[in-house]
Amino acid sequence: MTKSQLTKRLQAVEDTKGIWSIEREKRLSEAKLFQDANKIQQALRILYEVKDACPRMKWAIENLESVEQFYQSELKILHGECYE
Repeated sequence: MTKSQLTKRLQAVEDTKGIWSIEREKRLSEAKLFQDANKIQQALRILYEVKDACPRMKWAIENLESVEQFYQSELKILHGECYE
């Protein structure tokens, strides 16, 4: 084998290593994109849950005073029955 043939083979091996390196980097970047997409989906699910919970929370805040009055009157009734 001549020196030029050996050089060509070595260059081919180096080119192959470069291709494998590029492929590996491509797979890693795809995996990172997949992880990012999963994180985005999780965040969207949380936002939708919060959006669904907002009307219930608003109702609870608006009705807090009447709920408190209901429980206060129930406590008065219970205490009244217990002490009689």
